[in-house]
Amino acid sequence: MCGRFTLFAKINELKAEFNLKDEGTFSSSYNIAPSQSILIISQDTETHDKHLHLAHWGLIPSWTKNPNEAPKPINARFETLKEKPYYKKAFQKQRCLIPTSGFYEWTSSNGAKQPYFFYMKEYKPFALAGIYDYWLGGDETVEIVSAAIITTDANSLLKPYHARMPVIIESHNYNHWLDPENNNTEELMAMLYPREYTELTCHAVSQYVNAPKNNDPNCIKFA
Repeated sequence: MCGRFTLFAKINELKAEFNLKDEGTFSSSYNIAPSQSILIISQDTETHDKHLHLAHWGLIPSWTKNPNEAPKPINARFETLKEKPYYKKAFQKQRCLIPTSGFYEWTSSNGAKQPYFFYMKEYKPFALAGIYDYWLGGDETVEIVSAAIITTDANSLLKPYHARMPVIIESHNYNHWLDPENNNTEELMAMLYPREYTELTCHAVSQYVNAPKNNDPNCIKFA
């Protein structure tokens, strides 16, 4: 599971990492929580340009009748992407990258939940695998773009802390993952198995991060 993450990279770092042409600004966040707005990267079918835009964190399929009453999963298990109606269409045509500076996981320690921050060395931005969808709304509502983070089995770094981890898409796979015309299911699924990432590291942080209202660099400080 991935229930909290960060994005505090500068816009020029994101543009360089993901080859973005869009200009724009965004506010850094050290404590992104479910139901909040997140940044996602999608690819235009015709131009193949990558676009950075906002989405609701919690997937709302296009066929949902009432999003206020429907489940809004923040995570999608990779094992269910090909068959589960909630994810199938998005996995086929609406895959995205979710840029991040790192994510949190919690483990039990002396009867309390100890948070850990997982990130790339030097806080380099990287990408989590995501799927997104559009809910078109009605006469009195507006379109909602929403997304979920895909999870997989934990790798050796994560296993001591949690059984699952968010899928990290490596940079050489960005275009293959985003391409809406890529229907090679075998190739896509192969990107979702756990890998060892030499730059991925972690450290314990304080329980300050437990409260979503706390959103500043203190969230990632060494405990």
